[in-house]
Amino acid sequence: MNLLRTTSEASSNPAVTRLLWPAWLLGFIGCCALCMKLVAASPATDPDPTLEYKVKAGYLFNFARFVEWPAHSLSSTNSTITIGLLTSDPAAPILQQALSGKVANGRPLKVLLLAETSELALCHMFFFSRAEKGRLEEILKHSRGTTTTTVGEIDRFAHRGGIINLVRKDESYRFEINLKAGEQAGLKISSKLAVMATIVDTQ
Repeated sequence: MNLLRTTSEASSNPAVTRLLWPAWLLGFIGCCALCMKLVAASPATDPDPTLEYKVKAGYLFNFARFVEWPAHSLSSTNSTITIGLLTSDPAAPILQQALSGKVANGRPLKVLLLAETSELALCHMFFFSRAEKGRLEEILKHSRGTTTTTVGEIDRFAHRGGIINLVRKDESYRFEINLKAGEQAGLKISSKLAVMATIVDTQ
């Protein structure tokens, strides 16, 4: 997939090259650049959680733009995309504030706070932070058979059946996608998103 439509002029002029980049790619690059600044400015083992999850809210917003849910899940072009978070998750208040009022591809985003993982099917997307690592197995259990895009930040989450996993590598945050898990959930994950990810399979 050719992401950059460069010319001989563009290849010798970085400013011209950037003008040829698709808008969606510029947005993702901007988000990743912010992540790198965040990590570089924070101690390696203790990044500022407020800044960290504001950045990760940007990832969730972009995931909402590049995942297509089944028609029965989103019945119209302006149907609300519901993003679920556990009330016990310390990241929930930060993400809720950062995502409230956002619109992805004409669809408003709504944050739903869940008391239990059994309510996961009520959401189009569900995120849980590393603070909820102890509930991983129940999250995977309750996500099976749903059309929910599960997003975590737990080691090997996507390898274990999760759909998207945010990972920290060197001085940036990246993400893994389990395309087969997404397909089994009835989701269509855009190649524009997949090309930015590390693709993994359930093990």
